[in-house]
Amino acid sequence: MAGATVKAGDVERPIRARVTILAAGANLTTLAAFGVSGPKKPEAVAGRAYFEAPAELAHEIEHLVIAYQRGWCPGYGWIFPAPGRRFNIGVGLFGAMAVQGRLHQFFDAFCRTFPPAARLLAAATCVRPFRGAPIRSGLRQPSFGRPGLLAVGESVAATYSATGEGIGKAMESGILAAQMVTAALRTGRPLDGLEDAYRAEFERRFMGRYRAYRLAQRWAASPTLLNVLARRATAGKHVQEELEALVAERGDAAKLFSATGLLKALLR
Repeated sequence: MAGATVKAGDVERPIRARVTILAAGANLTTLAAFGVSGPKKPEAVAGRAYFEAPAELAHEIEHLVIAYQRGWCPGYGWIFPAPGRRFNIGVGLFGAMAVQGRLHQFFDAFCRTFPPAARLLAAATCVRPFRGAPIRSGLRQPSFGRPGLLAVGESVAATYSATGEGIGKAMESGILAAQMVTAALRTGRPLDGLEDAYRAEFERRFMGRYRAYRLAQRWAASPTLLNVLARRATAGKHVQEELEALVAERGDAAKLFSATGLLKALLR
């Protein structure tokens, strides 16, 4: 049996199950308490604040904006329009730069030096202050659980490198874990080793994409390369379409971030 103990005031009660699915995000304390090992340092950090802009300014930015800045690559900033004239403005840092203190510095620099962000903040009202959080990304995880427990989402570092997108993979890993548990319970299959089967199936489906996003993150550390891609995205459709597919999780980062991909970018 596996599970957890819930405590409310002076009342403490165990909750037990044959299998527990752990969705603890990047909380290392919780992961350690459940016996799930992994890197102690986050692979990325990200933070955001929410602002409400005047009507005359809100219509100027109707689409997601992603901006890389020299000195902070492969980190990037974004402006994400939301309903009600609200904007999610945030930044993310990866690899060696993934430090909370630097995240605040980057956010301040981004809001001050990136013209669309500076213009928004000059007239907008902050409705939710800046908050940052660690991100476990890249699927660099030695364990996907233990007997009686399967970890999902950021608990297995399922967030993509380069983009920091984790909601989709959190949902997909959760669905896969639930399906495998359900199938095992229905068929009477032994639960011992289920965590290994779950890991093998998730990696079979998605590991190629994780390798591609790691590659994209390494290449995105070069401001020179990003400048070339930005110019080509303006001049031709090939780079624009590949970058859009990368953000939308439809494409393969290796198609663009490779010698062949860059040659195509220069010609198309």
